[in-house]
Amino acid sequence: MKYPGHLCLFLALATVVCQSQVADEKFGPPPIEVRSETMDFDLQAQRCDYAGNVEVTDEKFTLRADRVSAFLDDDSQITNIEAEGNVVILQDNDKEVTGGRAIYNAIENIATLYDDPKLTFGENSAAGAVRIVFDRNNNLFKAIGRTTWTVHHNETRGEGTADPMAPVTTTIVADDTDFDMAEKICTFVGDVQVKDTRFELTNETTVAHMDDGFQVKRIICTGSVVISLAEKKATSGRAIYDVVDDEVTLTEEPEVFFGKNHGTGGTLVVYHPKTGKFHSRDMTWSIYRTAGDERFLDP
Repeated sequence: MKYPGHLCLFLALATVVCQSQVADEKFGPPPIEVRSETMDFDLQAQRCDYAGNVEVTDEKFTLRADRVSAFLDDDSQITNIEAEGNVVILQDNDKEVTGGRAIYNAIENIATLYDDPKLTFGENSAAGAVRIVFDRNNNLFKAIGRTTWTVHHNETRGEGTADPMAPVTTTIVADDTDFDMAEKICTFVGDVQVKDTRFELTNETTVAHMDDGFQVKRIICTGSVVISLAEKKATSGRAIYDVVDDEVTLTEEPEVFFGKNHGTGGTLVVYHPKTGKFHSRDMTWSIYRTAGDERFLDP
């Protein structure tokens, strides 16, 4: 059944008011408001179809789309919202997820975006996931499928690169990613590749800690860590990239390789991206001479 514009707005707001009253009586969540150019309300199916500049909002959450369908239970409470066409979800005005389609489970308070979903928070962004799940209960975003995250370090400059004054950018590629907004921690799992402007680092699990402005402060990598640049590389079981001090510290059986030369048995290796230099402690080196013979140095 189709209604004229003014009546559509009245019915939409009536649904919201009804929900609000029940929510207040139960001390439940605040109401969800829906605005649109048109609405079709199927009484039998308990379904509202909104179209044209649709906006769904509550106190912290805004969903915009070309078309939205809201499904109601027997008490006229919203159970699910399905959105299609230029979907945008805003959380706290500084986190944005976009996609071609979204499903919001109002009971579980979880939104899932499909069709090339992208997440933006601060100057950082994520793309390439199969779907992005937003759990509003835990303030957690989860990117499922191999995703590329682009992280900017405004305080770190690309010294030693072609553009030494440009801010350093890090891309992190992983199979799955969890972003805890409350703790400001990103956890990357599965064949993780960290690519800085100046070096590359691979590992099994990466945890990035951010400040209040979502600037990365520290990146912790564990499991089969390999850091490489040009002819040099270092391996270990764990590495910490201190973005503020701009250095990478490798521990847990670190090894260093310079061409054929090899350092083992050390307690730690520190890599300085600005200079491209490695510093080792308590390491035994196998150094090859031009003739091919080797000698052992124990600094």
